[in-house]
Amino acid sequence: MRADGDYGRDPFGKAVQEAEYGDRISTPEDRQRLAPQIRQLAEQGYVIIPNALSPAQLDAIRAGLDDVNSGTGFARSAFLGEKTQRPYGLLGKTDSVWPLAAHPDVVAICEAHMEDQIQLSSLTAATLHPGQLAQTLHRDDGFYNLPDPHGPLS
Repeated sequence: MRADGDYGRDPFGKAVQEAEYGDRISTPEDRQRLAPQIRQLAEQGYVIIPNALSPAQLDAIRAGLDDVNSGTGFARSAFLGEKTQRPYGLLGKTDSVWPLAAHPDVVAICEAHMEDQIQLSSLTAATLHPGQLAQTLHRDDGFYNLPDPHGPLS
């Protein structure tokens, strides 16, 4: 989280780290306000938050991703996209992506869906270059040895 506090309450700050185990970052009021989005996630498996980021934040994210991509090669398989750059671990590579990870509405929706102990394990991006076809819709759960269909893993 940047020191300017631009993203609301700091979900990774000292106050949160010192909070009792089990406390949520979001408030009941946050989750109540977002009840339609929480319901949509449960029913449809996705949610879109219109205008969640300002144009300036989007420009900063794009610039940060451009910087990271300048040192990222192309993927090495047809499935991942041979004309696609896929930087991993973005939170450690550019501060510009923090508004995505620490957005108060995203945190509240995640806490409502997964309950009190949320953890972001990875933040990645995919930049498709000219000539790259879109990847087929899929879940990133193939590395779990579970038969299909199966329920949510988190």
